[in-house]
Amino acid sequence: MFISEKNKKKLLIAVLVYVGITAFIALFGAVYEQFSHNVHTPYMWFAWVWVLGFGLVPHLILFFLPVKYVPGTLTSSTYNFGVAMITLRSIYVGVVTISNTPDTRWMLAYLIVSIIFLSAGVLMYLGGLIFSKNKSVL
Repeated sequence: MFISEKNKKKLLIAVLVYVGITAFIALFGAVYEQFSHNVHTPYMWFAWVWVLGFGLVPHLILFFLPVKYVPGTLTSSTYNFGVAMITLRSIYVGVVTISNTPDTRWMLAYLIVSIIFLSAGVLMYLGGLIFSKNKSVL
């Protein structure tokens, strides 16, 4: 038994949202760098790559591959928060680099929080994969 049509629609919506967010972040970075008085930083310019790599690609894989288990709301929310935090970290580092006021405490805090939430989302999904095969445990 593979995923239902309802879950397929949820994944399609997530894919479309991530496409929109990726495009918005890329446009935001380009516009911000345009008005940054010729100060450029790869953190701002490539902030969209985090959304593409951690958000869009995994959801596309889940959408196109015949998987039996789709992450639940808590798992998706946890993982999506990690994607948002690592993207915001990249934008934050870009802004403080452009303004030449580095604040390494927050840069490290964003990184730690994003790694924690991304890892928790992946571990929760893997746990769901394991326990969904053994129906007596659930």
